[in-house]
Amino acid sequence: MLESPGADCPACLLGLALETSSGSEEPAPSESGEDVSRHRLVTGGRVGPYTIVRELGEGGMGLVYLAEQTEPIKRRVALKVVKHGMDTDQVVKRFEAERQALALMDHVAIAKVFEAGETDTGRPYFAMEFIDGEPITDYCDRKRLATGDRLSLFSRVCEGVQHAHRRGIIHRDIKPSNVLVTEIDGEPQPKIIDFGVAKATEQSLTEHSAMTAMGVLLGTPEYMSPEQASLAPFDIDTRTDVYSLGVLLYELLTGALPFDRRALQKAAFDEVRRQIREVQPSKPSTRISQLGEQATGLAESRHTDVSSLCRTLAGDLDLITMKALEKERDRRYGSPAELADDIRRHLDKEPILARPPSVSYQLRKLAARNPLASGLAAAVLILLIVSVTVMAFQNRRIRAERDRAEREARTSEEVSSFLQELFEVPDPRIAQGEEISAREILDKGAARIETELTDQPEVQTRLMLIMGNVYHNLGVDDEAQRLLEPALERGRTTIGTDSTNAIEALRVLSWLHRRAGRMDEALAAAREGLELIERSSLRDNPIWGQTLTTLGVMLRDRGELEEAQQVLDRAVNFAERVIGSESIEYATALYHKAWLVHRLGRTEEALGIYERTCPIMGGAIGELHPRYAGCLSDHSLILSVLQRYDEAAVQLRRATEVWERVLPAGHPYLANAADNLGTQFWYARDYENAELHYRRGLAMREEIFGPDHPEIGSSLHNVALALRELGRWEEAEKTFQRSISIVEAAHGPDDDRVMNGLNSLAELYDRWKRPADALRLYERIVRSRERTRGPDHMWVAGVLQNQAEMLLALGRPDEAESVLLRAQGIVDTNLTGWERLGRTSIGVNLGRAYADQGKMSEAHEILTRVRDAAEQGGVTNVALARAYYQLHRLARAQGNTTEAAAFIDRALEVRRAFQPEDHVNLLYVEAISQTNRGETAEALRTLRRALDRGMRPSSVGDDFPTLRGNPGFEALLKEYD
Repeated sequence: MLESPGADCPACLLGLALETSSGSEEPAPSESGEDVSRHRLVTGGRVGPYTIVRELGEGGMGLVYLAEQTEPIKRRVALKVVKHGMDTDQVVKRFEAERQALALMDHVAIAKVFEAGETDTGRPYFAMEFIDGEPITDYCDRKRLATGDRLSLFSRVCEGVQHAHRRGIIHRDIKPSNVLVTEIDGEPQPKIIDFGVAKATEQSLTEHSAMTAMGVLLGTPEYMSPEQASLAPFDIDTRTDVYSLGVLLYELLTGALPFDRRALQKAAFDEVRRQIREVQPSKPSTRISQLGEQATGLAESRHTDVSSLCRTLAGDLDLITMKALEKERDRRYGSPAELADDIRRHLDKEPILARPPSVSYQLRKLAARNPLASGLAAAVLILLIVSVTVMAFQNRRIRAERDRAEREARTSEEVSSFLQELFEVPDPRIAQGEEISAREILDKGAARIETELTDQPEVQTRLMLIMGNVYHNLGVDDEAQRLLEPALERGRTTIGTDSTNAIEALRVLSWLHRRAGRMDEALAAAREGLELIERSSLRDNPIWGQTLTTLGVMLRDRGELEEAQQVLDRAVNFAERVIGSESIEYATALYHKAWLVHRLGRTEEALGIYERTCPIMGGAIGELHPRYAGCLSDHSLILSVLQRYDEAAVQLRRATEVWERVLPAGHPYLANAADNLGTQFWYARDYENAELHYRRGLAMREEIFGPDHPEIGSSLHNVALALRELGRWEEAEKTFQRSISIVEAAHGPDDDRVMNGLNSLAELYDRWKRPADALRLYERIVRSRERTRGPDHMWVAGVLQNQAEMLLALGRPDEAESVLLRAQGIVDTNLTGWERLGRTSIGVNLGRAYADQGKMSEAHEILTRVRDAAEQGGVTNVALARAYYQLHRLARAQGNTTEAAAFIDRALEVRRAFQPEDHVNLLYVEAISQTNRGETAEALRTLRRALDRGMRPSSVGDDFPTLRGNPGFEALLKEYD
């Protein structure tokens, strides 16, 4: 920072203010983490819980380091430490003021502070969010952003500064190097840093005074407001930051500063202050024309040419920028929010608040600068002509905007009047005591819209959208589509002036196509809607976030999970930033992201999102809304997956009560409720009740959608799962086959839902003692996954494991070994470490394949490796239990009964850590353990419990050699065969 006005060389002072140095090679750290000779922290040194990675830079009072924290959470931070020798009382107060300033704020555009403390040598530090970004001007130039995109990004910087002002903090040093841009999910996010010269306006930042000293110039001259340059310590308010934002805007638009940097550096100190306070800079459009050949490159970096860039800047942007740069504070924007609002108005083609300076004001300024000028009269005349011309232009724009607003108001009034009249229900049957249903009212209204409003196209289009959405929410999709498609065509005629109607129609049609199983049309509609938004000025309109959410859901349901995650993350971030974290838009985006997270295998994380989301949704739209019930319902499913059945039942009961109370009979959500209840019974292994409720949901969907709708395929799949668990093999097979046929006809042979159905049918064949049929299906799934995901995708490895297990069951261990080695290669390209579940699971099957081929040493080596890796990593899962089981078989085959008994006892202990006591696999292992101990009667009772839980008699292998020939054992197997 520039702090010493006593020096004669402003260039030297400016160099001090901008001085930075990157970290260089460091000597070995001392115990304190400091190189005492250089008074710098060294790579590998420790400061509190942080390990120094490298030096990032140096400011006037502090050094900044990149550091890592590993406990209690793992993250990278920027560690700011007071320089050695600068730890005077004044500097420490200012350093503490910066930390307190950051701690007061919580905004996405402001770097967060995490912790404060002192080094071992007593130098204060604080840890803040590490921003891996670049100055906003560099980012915009590197990305070659057009002017509109630069303005959108700048307006978000204004929002961050406004947040600081609401917390009573003035930054006082806004410049590109203090506004870094990073990318989050592909979207640029500005982050304001370095509140080192911040001033609190509403409270003291520290226990001590940290006032600006009289005669000390704080800030960077090129971005400094006139009042800062006056050196008056008490004459600073929030409009100081507005001026600095104006300089930043000027630079983003023109690639140049309002004042020549080299001229400032060469000028004497007082001349620097005079220029800042008195010299009026050129307008942005004029500055472009003054840049000569340099202007060509600047225009190209903004995807335009010089003349077009000048035209873009002339008018609104000149006025907005120069209003922010006014020397007199009272003539500037009153806040960063007002500046951002005027930029939004410009982007939305609305009249801006900035106006050209009045004639009288310009005359006063002219007189002050030239008290003896002889050409005053001519100047007055010119100014009058300019003023009249500009006022006429502005009046035309205001009239156009007024006319548009009046049309919009008339449209809204007509829509409200129509809906009010519609629901007054002027039907003579009411007088006779008959009830008139909501559906009858809607049908009458739809007919009137199509016949009575042909001479009012704007009103007709708006009502078609409203009524189409209502029909869709009621599950009457045919009527919804009949209204939405003409609304879309009418909306397309206004694209370019107003795309809102077309975008809204596309969004609702996307959901309608999804429910009908037309996923290609659903995805296409969502993509078209997003393209319209990105070509319009609606990027900060809530409809953008809603359309992002819609597109994310369509991608998720198409199985394009990686892109879906990127889009839904953008939707969540947008809703939180623009609309708020208590809004229905934010809750809806989170809700859909939660199910995606579950599909990606992160079910515990998904549960946490639902627990946060449902209360927000209930608060935003009320707890009697169907969408809130949908959130509760999905929450219940996640709880069921995690075997928290009692909690799941509570959530599903609440959801069903809402749906039954507010939805008409036959609504698709009621079928969802039946399915979800069936799923709870399925996870609780009550398969009779699961089948009952799945069939209830199936019957409701068949009545709503007909026999061949994709939703019918999903319902049939659920029914087949219950039938499989009940051992009704033939009925389950036919049901699976019908389900797969319907889904394949709707979505194509390689769709994820088709693959899920084939996988479930293959598991049926495996349990039905038809491994050859299961193998055939697994081979088909592998070929499909290779086509759609690539030969090295983890999903391919998962199916290869299933294929290998069938080969082992068919007595073909050499082929199984080959398949498993391929799966192992795929996993090794995607994961590292034997502790990963995919790697250990393959290792167990490979050990079995080696053992079945008589390769005992290879089998022992890989099984031991799996066992050791899992034990060292603290993993207690199926793979570890199976590893101990296979080691037990290996030891028994080699005649080592003592070691075999120890292995099976450990397998039982591992299973008890994660499986319920009545789980069929745990019971089987327990029966082996009891047999090894000679507890024959107990072993037979345990085996009976396993068979009762659905274990097949054919699954009872050679694990009970001492029971073979026992009449009770043979009778038990025959009873259940």
